[in-house]
Amino acid sequence: MTLSDLSAAADNAVLKDIIVGRIAEEGPLSFRDFMELALYHPVHGYYAACDPTRDYQSSPEVHAVFGAVLGRQLADFWRLLGRPARFDVFEAGAGSGRLAGDILAWLRAQEPNLYDALGVDMGSGLWEQIGHNRARNGPRIWLDAFWNPW
Repeated sequence: MTLSDLSAAADNAVLKDIIVGRIAEEGPLSFRDFMELALYHPVHGYYAACDPTRDYQSSPEVHAVFGAVLGRQLADFWRLLGRPARFDVFEAGAGSGRLAGDILAWLRAQEPNLYDALGVDMGSGLWEQIGHNRARNGPRIWLDAFWNPW
């Protein structure tokens, strides 16, 4: 991709200017940094600026049953590991944070001991987007600023 390739995106000219400006100031961006800006910029990123009802809906956004199914699977893993007092999971590409909220809601009702042990790490870039979910679900959702698989 070159700077001229960005001119095709007319949806978000302000974000394009932010990305182009950062490239001009700092040089090439890694794919990770580009996606962080494109998806998670607090004002102009995809998750802050787009209407999710006009876009593809992933399973967690359609119905809470997806979170319940994953909650049940996490409970099976937790039991197989001997019911550890601390059980942390990482949700990559957490989007709105709804999946974690649905998992926690199901665990709170069906597996309260696991609910007490569980921590959900949603990676960087979602703090503003999940603030309302954090208030609803308690302090079990956090962001791990140093986690980076690459």
